[in-house]
Amino acid sequence: MLVRDEAVHRHRAVHDHLAHGALLCFEPDRSPEQVIAGYRTAIADSDAHLIAAAGFDVLTAQPVGDAPRTLRWVLAHMTSETIRHAGHADILRELIDGATGR
Repeated sequence: MLVRDEAVHRHRAVHDHLAHGALLCFEPDRSPEQVIAGYRTAIADSDAHLIAAAGFDVLTAQPVGDAPRTLRWVLAHMTSETIRHAGHADILRELIDGATGR
């Protein structure tokens, strides 16, 4: 998986969980700049939803999996997913430069 694919996945997940919209489609030939711009747009959209939320116990408009989830659940889930995918990117970097974290 390419780092670009990780960013696209994060963008889709952020958009799906917080904006309650349809999956966004990305072309495989999108430039890194386009992917980063899309990710930043998703972050701005997420920030707007967080600011407008009535609290952390508000439920998602659409089910996540089998049931609506709280904003608190979405934030915890997105945090753990972001950390997991950062680890994937770190593994890719280690494969490229051979340096390991200490």
